[in-house]
Amino acid sequence: MEMVYFREVQRLWAWVLLLVALSVPIVAVVTALPQNLGNHPGPRPYVFLGVPGLLAVWFSLGSLVTEVRERELSIHFHWLWPERLISWSQIRSAEAETYFSGGWGVRWRADGMTYNVSGNRSVRIELTGGETVIVGSQRAGELAAAIGERIGSPKRWKPDV
Repeated sequence: MEMVYFREVQRLWAWVLLLVALSVPIVAVVTALPQNLGNHPGPRPYVFLGVPGLLAVWFSLGSLVTEVRERELSIHFHWLWPERLISWSQIRSAEAETYFSGGWGVRWRADGMTYNVSGNRSVRIELTGGETVIVGSQRAGELAAAIGERIGSPKRWKPDV
């Protein structure tokens, strides 16, 4: 079994609350519609209650799991996005930082990708190919330090100040 040097699990509870909050006005409007519009039966309210409910359950099962393993860094949005594995030879540097991401989830940027669930703490990882990967973390200093130890040189990482 592969050794894990750092592991952080972050849940998507805020997404669930947002989803439910956004679905309430939709459900209210749809249930207020007449059940029959001419010869076409109207939508049934249970359809509009069920879909947001299923989405809320799906998102509540999701989590961002970040692991510093023996051979690689693993970033995985369980139930929502495929696992990304980055070998240690691909990482040039890692630095804990405070940033404003503009939201949650997985986002493409011009220079790389961002994986975030909540908060404003992250680790900016510079890859040897020029790509930047930003991983949101409630323990950004610990994550940066664990990556720094794996890439072999304390000069190649910066922990929290």
